[in-house]
Amino acid sequence: MKKVFCSIIFTLILSGCVYDSIPRSPNTIVLTQGVIYSIKPGLLIKLDSVLEDSRCPSNALCVSAGNAAVRFAFFDGEFWFTFVLNTFPMLQSEITMYGYRIKLVSLSPYPNTNVVIKQSDYKAELLITPE
Repeated sequence: MKKVFCSIIFTLILSGCVYDSIPRSPNTIVLTQGVIYSIKPGLLIKLDSVLEDSRCPSNALCVSAGNAAVRFAFFDGEFWFTFVLNTFPMLQSEITMYGYRIKLVSLSPYPNTNVVIKQSDYKAELLITPE
């Protein structure tokens, strides 16, 4: 009995180290750098980096809203590959692959002229739904 209990605890601890997310709704997750989320066994996704963040700072007046381009890494059970989603609605903000629609809902923190945002500070909220 003690071995079974220890095995269950070890499995829970190990799984918490590898896969993590902050659930927002049944199909929405929030990823930060270094976090790997399992969509289903063999399909993994992680936030790779924010390639560009030209969104209008919250304490500024701008002519346009700007854009943030976020690169994600996706594992299909065999290989890792990357794709980019954008916050600006006229650019690609969602992708469909392996029977799932993946949509970038938001990226935080929002820029402010008084704050420098580090890559490790970014959080990408994704909506993942089966097709």
